[in-house]
Amino acid sequence: MMKLKLHWQILIALILGILFGIFLPGKVEYVSWMGKLFLNGLKMV
Repeated sequence: MMKLKLHWQILIALILGILFGIFLPGKVEYVSWMGKLFLNGLKMV
């Protein structure tokens, strides 16, 4: 199976995240801690 390059994986994840937020806004609060954790991790670096 062909592996997608990293920039395509990031683009697909970004698009899926936007669509998830638009169509399932009630579920976003359930997974928002992951985004906060990721952003805080980036700030530490």
